[in-house]
Amino acid sequence: SSGCAYVTGYTQSTNFPTVNAYQPGRASGNDVFISKLGSSGSELIYSTYLGGGNSDYGYGISVADDCAYVTGRTNSFDFPVKNAYQSGLVNYDDVFISKLSSTGSDLVYSTYLGGGEYDYGYGISVASDCAYVAGYTRSYNFPTKNPYQASLEGSLSRYDVFISKLGSTGSELLYSTYLGGDQNDIGYGISVMGGSAYVTGSTSSSDGNLFPTANAYQ
Repeated sequence: SSGCAYVTGYTQSTNFPTVNAYQPGRASGNDVFISKLGSSGSELIYSTYLGGGNSDYGYGISVADDCAYVTGRTNSFDFPVKNAYQSGLVNYDDVFISKLSSTGSDLVYSTYLGGGEYDYGYGISVASDCAYVAGYTRSYNFPTKNPYQASLEGSLSRYDVFISKLGSTGSELLYSTYLGGDQNDIGYGISVMGGSAYVTGSTSSSDGNLFPTANAYQ
């Protein structure tokens, strides 16, 4: 609303521009970056690395009350955590969800979210200080709570969408569910309105256990 652009992604550069940074230098491999540009585009208000000893990727960002909420994936055992729901990497790649302060120089919270296989966070949306995250998981033990779908539908080599809601402190999982059929299902984007999450992505589930439908156009 202030006309500022907030951007996330990942970088291998050791000289990526930083200003008022929470993490002023690259840890290793690919690190996430989070940058805020002024309304004219000519000023970097803050810019920071975020990562650990392996590879970390930023895929989604949302902003509420001047705070940036970021999600992606990490395979770093030492990814920065604070007030975490899940304090450590389970295996391979886990989702991360991190909230930066309005200045970009502090973490309000940062947590892993994942199970024993590959878990990627692609979309994030914020409402009432709660972060809603969507992506995909190959983990049979991805954290669930009050789920619509309690288990992974596909085989170990298949993905299901996940949708998870974190409480305002980042340390509580309010709900988390799988969503998918017997083939690959991927969540790319999420938005929240009136307490409901709207999710989009792709599915190749067409035989056996179909992707869940209700009141469907198609």
